[in-house]
Amino acid sequence: MTTVVTAIFTYIMINRFIKFLSVRGLAVEDIHKPHKPLIPRPGGPAIIIPIMVVEFILYYFTLDIRILALSFTLIIAGLIGLVDDIFRLKGITKTILLIFTSLPIILLSAYTPYLQLPFFEDPARLFIIYPILIIMAIPITANTINTIDVFNGAVSGFLIIITIPIILALSFIGDTTMILASLPLL
Repeated sequence: MTTVVTAIFTYIMINRFIKFLSVRGLAVEDIHKPHKPLIPRPGGPAIIIPIMVVEFILYYFTLDIRILALSFTLIIAGLIGLVDDIFRLKGITKTILLIFTSLPIILLSAYTPYLQLPFFEDPARLFIIYPILIIMAIPITANTINTIDVFNGAVSGFLIIITIPIILALSFIGDTTMILASLPLL
């Protein structure tokens, strides 16, 4: 249901954003198409806003701090993406700014610093290394996604490919709340 609501809301937002951006002359040439049509830009807010609305509704009903951390992480990443679309940030600047996207996860303690390894009875305690891994993982993932997005819409397929295994892993451990929180990303 969260996927359907997000998809409908995104469809509506994209159509409105196309009109909004076109009227204001905010478009760039699509060099990958034969006649190089003008494509309205930036389109990120039309995707981020519907996801955030659904995530905040989920948070309202579950009060799960992990959903709030995910939402703030996406908002910060979305704002950095918007600034990058408008001002063309240098790679190092964007990477440094993306470190801040990990702060909601760390500051809200929306992670478990224990790792259950196969064949070991007690979980490994990773109180120091987990926050460091989180700080590294978010910028690396965001830059990877940005690098893959070489054509308009290419990243959508990639996000589906990486979200499905995440949902499967969450279903194996029985975390229905985070399954619901992951569905809007599809």
